[in-house]
Amino acid sequence: MQELKDSDLELVEGNGQKYVAHYREKASGDLAPGWVISKGLKGKSLLINTKEARSPPCLGWKAILEDGSFQEDPGGFLHKQVGLGQGIGLREVPRPQLPVAEGQPAAAGMPASRAVDAKAARKSLERLDLTQLRGHLSCPDPCVAEYFGHFVVLAHLEHLADISSIKRRRERSSADQLVRWGYALNGMKVLSTFGRKEAGGKNRILPGWEDVGLEMAAMQLPMGGVDLDRMRLRRGDSVTISLTDPLQDRLAEGTISDMRPGTLIVQIRGNFPEDCQKKLWRVDKSANATVYERQMWALLSLNHAAKIQPTVELMTAAPVGLADRWALRWQRATQAPAEAPKKGRQQKRSRSRSTRKRKRRKARSPSSSEAKGKAEESDSSEQRQKIKRKKRCVELADGDVVEDHREDRLLEAKKQVGEAEEMNESQRTALQAALSRTCTVIQGPPGTGKTSVSVQILHFWTKILGMTPVMATSDSNVAVDNICEGLRNRGVKAVRVGRPEKVRSVIEDMTLEAEVKRLKDQEAVDRSAKGDSSAEDNAQRAAQGGKGKPGGKFGGKFGMKGGFAPGEDVGEAAARHFEDRRAQNRQDFELQMKILREADVICTTTIAAGMDFLARLSSFEGILVDEVAQATELSTSVPVILRGANRLVLVGDHCQLPPAVLSPEAEVRGLSVSVYSRLIQAGGLQPFLLDTQYRSHPKLAEFSSKAFYDGLLKSGIQEEKRVAPQGVPWPNAKCPIAFVNVDAQEELEGDSKANTVEAQLVASVVGKVLGYGELSVGQVGVVTPYVAQ
Repeated sequence: MQELKDSDLELVEGNGQKYVAHYREKASGDLAPGWVISKGLKGKSLLINTKEARSPPCLGWKAILEDGSFQEDPGGFLHKQVGLGQGIGLREVPRPQLPVAEGQPAAAGMPASRAVDAKAARKSLERLDLTQLRGHLSCPDPCVAEYFGHFVVLAHLEHLADISSIKRRRERSSADQLVRWGYALNGMKVLSTFGRKEAGGKNRILPGWEDVGLEMAAMQLPMGGVDLDRMRLRRGDSVTISLTDPLQDRLAEGTISDMRPGTLIVQIRGNFPEDCQKKLWRVDKSANATVYERQMWALLSLNHAAKIQPTVELMTAAPVGLADRWALRWQRATQAPAEAPKKGRQQKRSRSRSTRKRKRRKARSPSSSEAKGKAEESDSSEQRQKIKRKKRCVELADGDVVEDHREDRLLEAKKQVGEAEEMNESQRTALQAALSRTCTVIQGPPGTGKTSVSVQILHFWTKILGMTPVMATSDSNVAVDNICEGLRNRGVKAVRVGRPEKVRSVIEDMTLEAEVKRLKDQEAVDRSAKGDSSAEDNAQRAAQGGKGKPGGKFGGKFGMKGGFAPGEDVGEAAARHFEDRRAQNRQDFELQMKILREADVICTTTIAAGMDFLARLSSFEGILVDEVAQATELSTSVPVILRGANRLVLVGDHCQLPPAVLSPEAEVRGLSVSVYSRLIQAGGLQPFLLDTQYRSHPKLAEFSSKAFYDGLLKSGIQEEKRVAPQGVPWPNAKCPIAFVNVDAQEELEGDSKANTVEAQLVASVVGKVLGYGELSVGQVGVVTPYVAQ
């Protein structure tokens, strides 16, 4: 007898007739894979929906007519929210419990990947000595030890949450679904293996991790059925290699080194088996190991960095863990039953005489008064320590960093700032502070010119004060690209470092790869002018990398430059390409170092700032972190600790969205509190507020000013400059904001959500706005919190 699965739903009509909504992973007859509503599991199919979703979708159903044809949108689903008749209710059918044979473990009825013997698991846990698992930290500075202990826990909680979300996705979805959604590749054939590094070599691994060596492989993508545009696997992503299921027969964790249509290059921790080319493999997207490792390396370097860098000492001086107490109080408040306190004399009289006597005896008890005194003394000592540390934070941040050979330049810079007419007073004040202070915190509400001020600071640092190199970084690639573009417009020599596929095309010529190519082309031209016969070959080799993305340490989008030799096997070509690129890396490394040392500003993301090759540069003279309030402190710590700087500028706005955190436990422990917010709240630093916005309609800015900025935010734009566009049903013509209710239910699509009716309505409104011709396509933005939407 066919049984209901977890995803099956049973529809029960009032007269007792039962219908079942279930998902078919394979086609049946003329019906494509998808959701089906039928009379029982084996009964006649009535409705079909080809959408991939974990629960029955609300929209997109087709009625199956008697002649086998389909009727689109029965009942007008696209115009109103889907609902069942009053006589029909929806209930989830529990998964049937499989019988357990006598003497068999209780978990035997579970799938193999989840089968666990509870009794054996408890015995294993009892044998563990938890004290041996505890990490031992030796550090003379208690502030550094506190910082390390706090954030190393948060780093692991967040990484474990990432791993858990990946595991849940794999448990809930079939391999075919993961492939269709772009999270996995199946049926992969290993063409060749190469680049093996045995364990015990110079492999850089975190303390406590087992060194199992490294190996690379060229894998053939399945022919057809792989949509590269929809695929969520990208170069540099972490992946899991398995035979059929990463939860059952995982081989190793690895990283995608290169991609191109038809071929995937992966590097794994460990080695492929000797017969790997005779098997088919599965590649699944896994938790981001690069982020975790670079954050951990930053924390492990904390003790040394705090001794020599005042900016790092500042981060450790401010108390951490305050969010733990806030979260604890919040949890107690939500868990405790709400009881209205009694008032008046009646409450006092209701107390019994014996209760009052017990309280008097307790008050007279010496032990009670002694304990109370100790608690008060402890609280007082803790408060004094907080005040002392806050004072130290302010001293470190306010400290002037003025080198003797730059005194005259600093005076000239301050003079130029005071005469800058294109800046308002709040912007000039923030810029003045960033010229000499150890740490400057700048609060920039939307539209107040955060990026413009950041570019001005970097310009004055490099061109007026002569500070090089300096780093501009952010957790967001978009923010880094914006600063990079602004620096080019100001005539500052900036180099964009990172994964080329993450960089916007408008600044493609500013990437490190483009600079290397330009330098090699120039060298080839110079040799050609001197009559060097190999110049033409070198120029052709340099040009093989393509526009702005030559071969080298950071490769291009799809790598495998130079193509295949006639009759050459794909796997042999991949191995040859790897060896050629490794040789090319050695040749290009000195060029890369030369370019970076000659650059004024190095622009990169906070995590990319942890790349090993940047450690070859000397300590930076200044680091500017943009949109810092939207980055976790673990992310910000990577450039600040690993790269180091004499000056630190934090630009952001804690009144906007906080950092995105996966782990609820890490969030309540303070991971969602950025270093920007912590230095203000616990460190006592006062931010420099950019108080004039030039973006929004004054009415919109007025609400933000009152709700979030204590009325301090002003508008530098007139209402007539922000006329409401036609095509939108504005309730109030003088205030261009409209809330439109859409009576339709959202649906699950993979790990995301979507609402088709809402999307159609937005498209309709945008079409009407564009139809009036007042705005172009590039002037209209549509924002949604869900990828599927």
